[in-house]
Amino acid sequence: MKTRRLLRWLWPKHNRDIVLFTLLWLVLLAGGAFALWYRLVRPEGNPEWDVVLPTMGILITITATVIQRLLSHAFVRRGTVHLFRSEIASLCKAACTLHIADSLVNFHPERFREFMSQSLSRRENYTEAFSQNTRALADLPKQTVLDVTAFYTFLKTSRDAALIMDGWTEHTTEDVMHEDVCRVMVQMQFCFEAAREALIELADEPSEVHSEIELIDGALNQLASALSKRAEGEIHTGHVIL
Repeated sequence: MKTRRLLRWLWPKHNRDIVLFTLLWLVLLAGGAFALWYRLVRPEGNPEWDVVLPTMGILITITATVIQRLLSHAFVRRGTVHLFRSEIASLCKAACTLHIADSLVNFHPERFREFMSQSLSRRENYTEAFSQNTRALADLPKQTVLDVTAFYTFLKTSRDAALIMDGWTEHTTEDVMHEDVCRVMVQMQFCFEAAREALIELADEPSEVHSEIELIDGALNQLASALSKRAEGEIHTGHVIL
């Protein structure tokens, strides 16, 4: 366990390119330091060293500055990973805690319309962190960027799809309601799937997000089963068993 933690610290998943660049600059720094040391212990050496030494001093200064900036950049990137991992996990937990999937599966028109009216009236901006940190996100590995972006895209489209329900009236037929609910369920399914992939990408190891993945898998199974039953037409008046 300790060996794996040390390996993750020395070879982090989201900063491997920075580690390689840092090692390269460390080699240059070591070379410059060796040259200075050699000149000090061998003052009677080649007089050409008198020209080389100032260059080595400049190289050491530049290398130290570059390494400092690389490490600073690595910490910023690590912070971005923790930010998105925490928010995506929290949003998924909130969706499961509020039983959104259950409300879609065990659907009663009047109760669900009231639930959606209360939820949509708050208009929280769940994509603010994404909008404000797109540049930082773009610096992460390609697959991580794709999965995180997909999650927030489907989160927004599922909310947009739910806005249709806010316009339901007493004249809206149950068939229309069922279709609207199914659209939201599909978008929620895409959202949970993207969240699952994003969390795995953002974690150093899948075991770190095991509990979150189990929660998401439960919601996905519930939605998949409901959509399957909906396709088979298992609908009852007033209360939908999907």
